[in-house]
Amino acid sequence: MKIKLIFIIMSALFYTFPCTVNAQVEFEQVNFIGGAYNIYINDSDCQVLTDCKKVKAEIVDKGKKKKYSVFGETITTGFGHNLRGYNFYRGKYKYEIYRPEKRLNNQSDLSKWVLTIYKKNGREGFNKIFSEEGEMNI
Repeated sequence: MKIKLIFIIMSALFYTFPCTVNAQVEFEQVNFIGGAYNIYINDSDCQVLTDCKKVKAEIVDKGKKKKYSVFGETITTGFGHNLRGYNFYRGKYKYEIYRPEKRLNNQSDLSKWVLTIYKKNGREGFNKIFSEEGEMNI
């Protein structure tokens, strides 16, 4: 009887372990793929994707062939903390990834997200300097 109980417990641990590992791997594979920039979100101080105050990412500028490590946070709305995007900061620059409410051509394609880059203007504000659509893998 004890052997059956041990076997059941071990089986349960064996089958649930890959689920917890995959949940973490999925978070580590969150990325934005655009024409000019790729952003790989690879580290966080949180357990839940939509409640992150400190998120680390790698920004790849394809044109300049440079990589930047940045920190940021999630953008959430509502009581359910619905994920709307991310803000990342690098010096005078702010990188915002978000899912628009509606597309420019009024079509809904939830896989298309927008990356907008802003530069600090010295008056506690930001000026938009670049924007592109891309694929977001979550």
